[in-house]
Amino acid sequence: FGAAAGVDNCEVTITETITGNVNSCGVGSFTRTFTATDGQGLTNVQVCQQRITVYGIHDYRITFPTDEEGT
Repeated sequence: FGAAAGVDNCEVTITETITGNVNSCGVGSFTRTFTATDGQGLTNVQVCQQRITVYGIHDYRITFPTDEEGT
């Protein structure tokens, strides 16, 4: 789902926190929250979040083989 990037006049470290709920079928939603910290330990004051929702697809199809006869 992409990566966050930070720009500063010294090195930037990006940390990511993930919260949310996805069920065993992979359906649900979660939020990625990114924090940028520079080499001096200063942290960004703006909240950068990405919300991701995964929807279930229910287009199930069952195909049965044709009848066979044998001797």
